[in-house]
Amino acid sequence: MTVYLDEVFLVNLLMDFAVLWCAAHLARFSYSWKRLIAGALCGGLYAVIIFLPFGKYLAGKLGMVLCSLLMIIISFRPKNIKSFCKATAYLYSVAFVMGGAVMAAMYFWGEGFIQTWNGIAIAAVDFRLIWLSFGLLAAIGLVCFLKRPIQHDLSVAAHIVKVDFALNGIAASMQALVDTGSALTEPLSKKPVIVAEFNCIQQLLPLEIVRLYHSLQAPTAEQLLLAAENTPLATKARLIPYRSIGQENGILLGFRPDWLTIQDGNEKFTAQAIVAVSAQSLSPYGTYQGLVNPDLLYR
Repeated sequence: MTVYLDEVFLVNLLMDFAVLWCAAHLARFSYSWKRLIAGALCGGLYAVIIFLPFGKYLAGKLGMVLCSLLMIIISFRPKNIKSFCKATAYLYSVAFVMGGAVMAAMYFWGEGFIQTWNGIAIAAVDFRLIWLSFGLLAAIGLVCFLKRPIQHDLSVAAHIVKVDFALNGIAASMQALVDTGSALTEPLSKKPVIVAEFNCIQQLLPLEIVRLYHSLQAPTAEQLLLAAENTPLATKARLIPYRSIGQENGILLGFRPDWLTIQDGNEKFTAQAIVAVSAQSLSPYGTYQGLVNPDLLYR
């Protein structure tokens, strides 16, 4: 059997890069193109090395697993065991999906097969590598069409994130629950809404708004607009309609923050959102002070 090492390297480089790129998107890992390419180079070089005389010691399942783990470390730089396990799970899941797409395409059209040696893709028997494109299309499809549904299903167990934001130069911070049942958005901009307890953010609000919330439990839209008039909040205020149990036509006062960041575990990112004020306590035990629209985590 004749093996062309340049083809072996290029095929595995391309497929490993696609797996890493897809896994990074689905797992919501921060990444750079340089690190992804470096991780893919590791996989491509491994595919070549095992054909060399000394490479027989690295061939086999153990060598493949060790190589994949090294690719994860290079590409994602996981900060703890949890992140490392998460990256590993996504990497192998994507690899299985892409491999299944290639095999399904070959069986469906019934032409040739991808030749492998110890699990390493070499080339098509007829040197038509078109079948590998089905694996690439599967990776693109996962990211473009199934990314949000997959992440939404995996986030059913709601969790707490840290939200930091500022209004007119004054900063605030709170713990917020990712509410998978929330789809609240601001009607005009369609931006996701983060609901914050009044007591947590009252230092950001003009005195007129603070007095209104102290005197009324549920201010009307007219009262909110009048209170915000002639204050720094006037140009940033938003009225957000909502429905809840026992409240058919509720109104929340919202505002566009100067900036807003969300920290989910070790990952911290900037988000475009509207912050809405809730006069009521959101957590009976004070565990969190806000509710986050889950769409903000599926960016």
